[in-house]
Amino acid sequence: MVNHVSAITRACYFHLRRIRQVRRCLNEHCLRILVQALVLSRIDYCHSILTGLPNSTLQPLTSVLHAAARLIKDFQPHNHISPALQQLHWLPIHSRIHFKICLLIYNIYSGSSPQYMSSMVRPTPCSSILSRKSLRSASKEDFVCTRSCLQFGNRAFSINGP
Repeated sequence: MVNHVSAITRACYFHLRRIRQVRRCLNEHCLRILVQALVLSRIDYCHSILTGLPNSTLQPLTSVLHAAARLIKDFQPHNHISPALQQLHWLPIHSRIHFKICLLIYNIYSGSSPQYMSSMVRPTPCSSILSRKSLRSASKEDFVCTRSCLQFGNRAFSINGP
């Protein structure tokens, strides 16, 4: 996963450098749209495989997020970045990953997701399976989740989402 994260980081820094060249010609709103389209979309792509990775592996993505916030808010590198992230309403990387997966599962549960997304997850609550009716998870209406023998397999959306 280190190679995957470093490839994302390289692409994001490339786009940030290109945006920095035209920053003087853009206002903050246009700058934010460009960063969201070119940088944040790359960070948000395939979130489920990044779930459960240690902070040391996700640190480059955090650095990209901070560099993008500095670019938009015109902060100096030595300034503390938390106010910029709060002003932009951006979540940290771990929270972003968790939020996006929860949002996809909610869309599947409410029926507003495309068919290919719904087919990846069994949207049947545990209470509908006879052998699991007596479990506590049946009263909470949790999704049925399958298990994988591989650690990488547990990061798949069809397993990690539910």
